[in-house]
Amino acid sequence: MRLRIAIVLIMGCGVVAGWACGRAAVDRAAGSAHITRPAARYCDQPARLAAGAGVAAWRLGSVEFTSARSGVALTAPAIPCIVPPGGGTFIGQTVRLAVSDDGGLHWVTTGSVLPDTTSSAYPPVQVAAVAGPDVWVVSDTGVMLQTRDDGTTWARLRVPAPVVAAASAGGWLWVLSCPAVSGSACRPLVERMRLPGGPWTRTGLVTPDLATPLAQQGTQLVVSSGRAAAVAVSGPHPTLAGTTDGGTHWSTRPLPAGWSRLCEPDYIGSLVTAEPDDWWLLCGGEPAAGSSAKALFRSTDGGRTWTVASSLALSGPARPGSLPGEDGATIAAASPDLLWIATLNSLSVSTDGGAFWSMIQVNPLGYPGQFDVLSGTAAWLLAPGAGLWQTTNGTTWQELGSSPPPGHGGPGP
Repeated sequence: MRLRIAIVLIMGCGVVAGWACGRAAVDRAAGSAHITRPAARYCDQPARLAAGAGVAAWRLGSVEFTSARSGVALTAPAIPCIVPPGGGTFIGQTVRLAVSDDGGLHWVTTGSVLPDTTSSAYPPVQVAAVAGPDVWVVSDTGVMLQTRDDGTTWARLRVPAPVVAAASAGGWLWVLSCPAVSGSACRPLVERMRLPGGPWTRTGLVTPDLATPLAQQGTQLVVSSGRAAAVAVSGPHPTLAGTTDGGTHWSTRPLPAGWSRLCEPDYIGSLVTAEPDDWWLLCGGEPAAGSSAKALFRSTDGGRTWTVASSLALSGPARPGSLPGEDGATIAAASPDLLWIATLNSLSVSTDGGAFWSMIQVNPLGYPGQFDVLSGTAAWLLAPGAGLWQTTNGTTWQELGSSPPPGHGGPGP
């Protein structure tokens, strides 16, 4: 069973087909990194990617693997170019499909440039589903796109816009949209389609009486099978809802007791599922100095009842095995026991359902990422701007390819 999880992205920049994006020499004579003038010249230009060009993994914005060796990705629409003084800036990058046949070690672009994309860093592009030469993606403008020929041509799909999220499992593609209903409010709608190309079916209303602000970025879709899915809606009236019959009926779920006390107001947190009945909700309080109090709630009955799996307070020293405190946390579940949390600076694992956490890797580049979970032990972590990591046993991760050179997508040495 394929598991789909939430995405948090920041984009990256690199060298492809011999053309440097912001590539510059680093002068360490003074004991610190200094990006020379050529970087400023290249950073004024967009990064151009031709079809058939090799591309570094840290320039990707989304990945999905269909087997241990085969993966499909999208290049990120915006990439950071770090030029002192003042830190860095984002510049546009061509968005194309990229494919890998060696588990993500090497990537090659393919097809034509995706339509309906901008050069913004957020919201990200997203690979939603892959079935042979057919690929479905969500653009950063909320348009659902499909190619049936490996990216050579693209078609806009007639689903309600804007598309907020999409996910696939059990041979079905689910799409969450939030079309405007009045003023600055929209109402979440879910449609689904049997892969690789059946008719679209509108499911029942997720929240019949709820409208959420259009600008709200906390609307999530999590799919655990062809019939089971969950939606989390943040905002003034945060709501959880789930279905186990393919969307014919949705029912609201109670928020965990203590959620409003432990978590940031108006943001429901990151929702993940391992199986239809195993749910986790990771939320955090207001950040302070790069960290925040956190709580991880667990449900074993599809969100109907909740318990606290683990928590972290900032008022005293953290106990051994507590949740990582850094902001920018992304959580993924591979099974009812195996979970990961990636923060801006670390990767942690739990093998007991989220009660005890161990840091297993440090990412010194400071970029959050997205997980792609293929099976109970096989998964990838993409940190756009930093790199791509892989695990085949659930607890040991290795970086695929090389990290970006200093001054390109990372904060520098």
